[in-house]
Amino acid sequence: MVACFYFDDFLAERIKAMPTTSLGLRYPSSTDNVNPPEDFQFLASDVNDVVSPLVNVPLAQLRQSVSQSLANATWTTITFDAEDLDTAGGHSTSSNTGRYTAQRTGHYQLSGAVSFGPNATGARWCKWMKNGSELASSGANMAPAPGGQTLLTARTIVVRLVVGDYVELQAYQTSGGSISTYPDVPYAAPSMSVRWISA
Repeated sequence: MVACFYFDDFLAERIKAMPTTSLGLRYPSSTDNVNPPEDFQFLASDVNDVVSPLVNVPLAQLRQSVSQSLANATWTTITFDAEDLDTAGGHSTSSNTGRYTAQRTGHYQLSGAVSFGPNATGARWCKWMKNGSELASSGANMAPAPGGQTLLTARTIVVRLVVGDYVELQAYQTSGGSISTYPDVPYAAPSMSVRWISA
């Protein structure tokens, strides 16, 4: 039993003393007593830790399939009832459907669009929100298209999120009355895309 504890302590000290690369990969030093099976096991474990987050990346592609009423001159969170992709389970189609909630800390790229029903009056806006607060330099606007629906593309931005932070896409219109989003044409339906890009 004493020998077993001694070996475990020795191994722990050897691991601690190993130099590492900038990515945290351990390797034996030139003065170390090389043990190939053990060293390859350490390397495989370290490579797995580095590569796994890059392979299992949180991705989401959300869209709206049922129209949503947008009140005049009121910022409204766009809701998404359909998921084409949600690898990390950051979105729900039954609760807070306008939110994507980070399941991993890191930098995320956001993109999306809002389609407004036919109405040629006023202006159309959209912006990104994080935890209920607007993100600077995230807004976009345009005049409505005459005689048809208006498709407004949101700015593509990068935002840092920690686990539990959430983002939303909001829309605004000044037609003078309520108008609806326009998911009737699938290729132009309101959408949100979320992609984890780095730690």
